[in-house]
Amino acid sequence: MKTWTVIELIEWTTKFFESSGILSARLDAELLLSHVLKKDRLQLYLGFDMPVFHPNLSAFRTLIKKRSNRVPISYLTNSREFMSLSFYVDERVLIPRPETEILVETVLGLQKTPCHILEIGTGSGAIAVSLAVNQPTWKIIATDISKAAVD
Repeated sequence: MKTWTVIELIEWTTKFFESSGILSARLDAELLLSHVLKKDRLQLYLGFDMPVFHPNLSAFRTLIKKRSNRVPISYLTNSREFMSLSFYVDERVLIPRPETEILVETVLGLQKTPCHILEIGTGSGAIAVSLAVNQPTWKIIATDISKAAVD
C-alpha cells in the first residue's frame, strides 16, 4: 500500500475536488487535512513531506467523499470563524456568513452606549456572542426555537 505525504494528499485532493466542480478546491483540501491532522495550514507546508497514516488517512478519505457531495467545510470541521471568533457549527444551525459580519460591524458602529438586544433564532450564537465580546456592557439575550441549536 502506498504511503501518502501531506503534499501528495493536498495535490491529489485538489485535482479530485476540481473535477467535482468545487471552486475552492485547494483551500478545501488544505482545511480538511489540517482538521484531520490537528495542524494549521502553515504546519502542513512546513511538514509537506510528512507521511500520513491510518487512521488519519481513513478519516481524510471520509471527509473528501462528503465534501465532493457538497457538504460544507464548516459542517465537516464543526467550526466557522466569525468576527475573529471560532464557533461550533453542525447541521442543526445555519453557517454564519461573511455578510452577517457587516450587520454586526454596523450595529457596533452605530450604537455607542449600553443597550439591550434580543436575538431570536440565534443558531450558532455568532451574532449575539460577537456583540457581547465587543461590547461587554450591553445586555444581550439570544434564543432559538431549536433546543438542539443552542445545546
